[in-house]
Amino acid sequence: MVNETKQTLKRLKNEEEAAKATFEKEKAETNLQFAEQQETERREQIEDLAVSKKAIQTMRNETYSMSKTGKELSSKLKRLQEEIDTQQKICGMVAQLEGLTSKMLTRVYEREVAKTTAAESAFKKQSEQLNQTLQATETLNRVVVQQIAAHKAKASELTMQTNHTKHLILATRAKINNLQPVDCVVSVWGEYSKCQAECGEGKKFRTRKVLHHPDRGGASCPKDLEQAVPCTGPPCPVCGDGIINQANETCDTGKDSMSGCNDECGLLEGWSCAGHNCDECGNGQRKAGEQCDDGNELDDDGCNSKCQIQEGFVCVDSAKGKSACFSTEDYKSKAQHNLLRDIKTCSELNQHFVPTDPLANGECVSRPQPEKEGTPVQKTVVSYDSDVLGLAGAASGYYELKASKVSHAILGTTASSQHEHSISHHATCQIGGSTVCANAKSLTRECVSHSAISCMEIVMEAKFCNGDHGVKQMRILPAASTGAEDIARASEVCVFEKCRLPESWTTPTGIPVDNIDWCGDLALDLLQ
Repeated sequence: MVNETKQTLKRLKNEEEAAKATFEKEKAETNLQFAEQQETERREQIEDLAVSKKAIQTMRNETYSMSKTGKELSSKLKRLQEEIDTQQKICGMVAQLEGLTSKMLTRVYEREVAKTTAAESAFKKQSEQLNQTLQATETLNRVVVQQIAAHKAKASELTMQTNHTKHLILATRAKINNLQPVDCVVSVWGEYSKCQAECGEGKKFRTRKVLHHPDRGGASCPKDLEQAVPCTGPPCPVCGDGIINQANETCDTGKDSMSGCNDECGLLEGWSCAGHNCDECGNGQRKAGEQCDDGNELDDDGCNSKCQIQEGFVCVDSAKGKSACFSTEDYKSKAQHNLLRDIKTCSELNQHFVPTDPLANGECVSRPQPEKEGTPVQKTVVSYDSDVLGLAGAASGYYELKASKVSHAILGTTASSQHEHSISHHATCQIGGSTVCANAKSLTRECVSHSAISCMEIVMEAKFCNGDHGVKQMRILPAASTGAEDIARASEVCVFEKCRLPESWTTPTGIPVDNIDWCGDLALDLLQ
């Protein structure tokens, strides 16, 4: 009995689900029919609206025609009024006809009166017609305005119904689309990658991506999401290509064999090579891969039998390429001695020394004049060097006049005060330096430098000038000023030569003013 009851319940449940499915199907069909019916009604309403618009346009045309007729009547009335005015003028002429006979005057009078009466009658009749036309036009306009308002209201109602119908149609389509299968979608093929081979034959690849996976039984995605094609990379390194590009190569002179490099790209005894250029060590010509060549194949003289600079030595080349080698200590001592000697010699000539070779030999050059402040003298010389793989010996010199930065305030003596604050002052200083470098072992350099900074004068406000300090008073002109008016406007200043200020002058904190106060910032600028 229980089993029968369960089966009955199961059957009833299946029937209920079938009824629900049938109901949903009929409901969907009903909604679709309703949407189609509403679409048909909307189209009919739109057609009715088009007919109404056409009728309104016809009425507007008729109104325009009646308005045009009214204008024509107004024109006729104007002409009649002009005729009446003319008749009135004629009546004025009657007074001039007193000399005429009574009978003639009577006939003329009756004739003119008849014309005037006829004109007035015609004017009255046309005025009545015009008034009737205007009244009819106003009535028609009111009717047209009412009809237009009614059609606008109807059009607004139709628009709302149309939007509602579109919403129902879109909802129905969305339900239908949700039941459709979705196929897999992939992107287009991308660009091929670079060839994967470092040299010789290889492959390059391109890929595409899955943009949308399949759903509800749609078409599956393709399996080939990557493609490969053969490609050719750069040529693989071999002996004889003129480039040292393998671990077992110490030289490579290319297919046209040269002395110093054998067929297996090995270096012959007593030779050195740089790329495809080879040179025999000991011939006094530093070339190819040689760091030095002093004209012999001896060791322990700074340049060994393989033409490499030894530890603790530096080598300097002549213009012809032959090397002269010194111990590092001897080179620095010799270069420093030459720098100091030649700097002193040039200073006595009021000139600046510029070295021209790594041993600090050089020349004296003119210094810039004080009025050319900020114009540097600079010269750099690189010694003879044919080895592109090595460092070149070098020599450089630099000299410039610069104005100091105001890094300290000054409390000085004026005619009215013992400790007055200077708010405007600067110093003109000269800075100079020379550097020489020579090649050492392992492509390094050993360098010797000498630099000096000194200030020549301090320029301050004129009120700080007095006879107790050995200073002079002068005028500073603006640039490119030579006329008398410019000279009259020039600012008076006080110049302290050789930057010597009175010992009693201090900074606001009580520290004596020293020359370093003016040159410190310039020294930092030079070191940078």
